[in-house]
Amino acid sequence: MKVQNTFLFNIHIVLLKVLYFLNKMANLYYDTIILILKNVRFCYSSISDIKLGGPKLKVKILIMLATIFALLTIKGITVSATESICGYTVEKGKNPTFQQVNCMLTTLAKEYVVPPEIVKAVATQEKGNWKQFDENGETIISEDGGIGIMQITSYPPEQKDRLKYDAIFNIEQGVKRLASNFYSRTDIPKINNHSPEKLESWYFAVMAYNGIKPVNSPLTKCSKTDISRNKNAYQEEVFNKLEGVYEISTKIDLLSFDPEEFQYSCTSSENITFKNLQYELVSLTNSKELYTNENDYVEATVNTRLQNLPSTGNVVKDIQENSVLTVRGLLEYDINSVANRFNWVPVKAGSQQGYIASKYINRIGTRIAGKDRFETAVQISKKGWDSTETVLLATAYNFPDALSGGPLAYKLDAPILLTQNNELNEKTMNEIVRLGAKKVIVLGGSGAINEKVANKLRNLNLQVERISGKDRYETSVAIAKKLGGNPKKAIIAYGQNFPDALAIAPYAARHGYPILLTDGQTISTSVKQSLTGINETIIVGGTGVIGFNVEKNLKNSTRLSGKERFSTAIEILNGLSLSQEEIFFTDGYNYADALTGSVLAAKYNAPLLLVENKKIPSVISGKVKELEHFNLLGGNGAINESLVPSFQSLIN
Repeated sequence: MKVQNTFLFNIHIVLLKVLYFLNKMANLYYDTIILILKNVRFCYSSISDIKLGGPKLKVKILIMLATIFALLTIKGITVSATESICGYTVEKGKNPTFQQVNCMLTTLAKEYVVPPEIVKAVATQEKGNWKQFDENGETIISEDGGIGIMQITSYPPEQKDRLKYDAIFNIEQGVKRLASNFYSRTDIPKINNHSPEKLESWYFAVMAYNGIKPVNSPLTKCSKTDISRNKNAYQEEVFNKLEGVYEISTKIDLLSFDPEEFQYSCTSSENITFKNLQYELVSLTNSKELYTNENDYVEATVNTRLQNLPSTGNVVKDIQENSVLTVRGLLEYDINSVANRFNWVPVKAGSQQGYIASKYINRIGTRIAGKDRFETAVQISKKGWDSTETVLLATAYNFPDALSGGPLAYKLDAPILLTQNNELNEKTMNEIVRLGAKKVIVLGGSGAINEKVANKLRNLNLQVERISGKDRYETSVAIAKKLGGNPKKAIIAYGQNFPDALAIAPYAARHGYPILLTDGQTISTSVKQSLTGINETIIVGGTGVIGFNVEKNLKNSTRLSGKERFSTAIEILNGLSLSQEEIFFTDGYNYADALTGSVLAAKYNAPLLLVENKKIPSVISGKVKELEHFNLLGGNGAINESLVPSFQSLIN
């Protein structure tokens, strides 16, 4: 169909952009409508609670109606999320501009969790000029039948026309194949822990894009002279593009191969059989673009310049190598260049804002924060969950009933959100709606979160379950019972304070170990009963908080403790041999951020360490030696911005 009204269509495009960025949706139309319907439910279920709120409610409804109108009633071309963001409308014979292709390659790569640099290097190897159509408007098809920008050679017959005439679909199919090679194939090797952020991890997935044939063997086994690295292999040429075109050096030359690891006949076209499916390298190269988002911290990898606009020639100031910059928005595309294949990152350098080329940054950290503890919990939830069936709800101002909730939240793949004692926080309610949750588990009795809050949740058509006991110790037992399973170990933590229990929460969550509380001198009868069948316990905290009377009544106990809360967290890190590549840091005196962040840390398989607002304890500086990325939980009031260079110095 043709667009009937250009003005309305332009509004349509703007609305689509806004909705896409807000909701991070792969399928814009479907998920946006679902979100709208959830918000409609929220509005109507809240009408009885709004006082003098008629105009506000009307505005909400008008906005929703306008959005639905934009999405559903404008007669015109069907616009995908990628079209909307990149400004290209699919049209037979019409090539997108170079920077529109850059945008499409980047957008779709991030959607399928493939480093954009890898996708762009593959596209450059396949079709260096990034063209879908030739000068006559005909689809570019290579001698081997490869179609378009991504040179797709194998496909269902019904996809052929779309691959030929729809540049976005062509790119998407190429990206999906790379993603499938990386995430689904079990017949090709992996490198280190197979992290998608590490460029070298994609070596064999890139090889498979062209085919795991003898011609792409990493070694020239069929050479009549000596066996050497096959520099003409497809994947080798793609990684050379990374270095030559994108100025990104990787470590693939350090991969050590043995000829016996690749089984094939030199005269055969059969696939290579890999005898070694795991390779190791030291200090892999991070993608510059895959995970870079607003509120990230990046460091400059070279001496470069801050530009006023996303293009060269508009210098704001010089940027020195290793300078720390704060990302202020989403990646942008060059407004002038027809050749730059990198993106521009909007950053703040001191008091000045501008743009830096993505190829000159290294992502080192992230701050996850809101204006208050409720909003920080929401931001943590958004970081880790697009949707979920269940949410755990804890009181924002008192820790005891929620201390043991981390392992249960992790098992249910549920974020922990916060609310006041007698009122459902509006930010929390909106996040529950966004997540599409069907059930809320309330941690603690009515003294922690009263029935008024529970009833409000029920009015939102949510199932509500409360887990509680007569005190904090009984509540920890009730949570352990809900956690279930047959854990080999249990965590024994001090119930009168929060740091030790929350510092070990990510570890306990990953292993399904319950966190049971003690007053420090005795173990309650219910806790003893809960330990039935568990043969090992880990005590967190020194004898000043959990005495020998408790320890002697536990089977096969191990104690992890330091002189104070900060060193105890370090003892947990090192005593349990936890990974140090990524660490979450939280204010050691702030219960709320540590509680909600502990579940996200568990999802990242990362430990949680405690710091002071304006000081990193010396015990951390001496014991953290393998850090690659730091996550700061909470805003400036929790972890002061002045500490960021100190966190940078912890990075290996």
